[in-house]
Amino acid sequence: MLAVGSREAKERFGELVSRVGYGRERVVIEKHGRPVAVLVSVEELEYLDRLEEMWDAMRLRAAMETSTGTVGIDEVLAALEGQA
Repeated sequence: MLAVGSREAKERFGELVSRVGYGRERVVIEKHGRPVAVLVSVEELEYLDRLEEMWDAMRLRAAMETSTGTVGIDEVLAALEGQA
């Protein structure tokens, strides 16, 4: 995984986008030596979104299984927040 400073990322943006989009690389953008952002391909972002949706569904299912009857949406959301 390539790490570059924010100024360098700005100067090399086109190259970095190509490396991410076609070379399947990830690029970490740092500011003052600390990571602040990551460039990833669209395919990887879509995969991460699907994983997040699956995780949310699992948490919802777990919250519903632990309920003792009918629960309102507020209770389900509160249960989900408690599992984060």
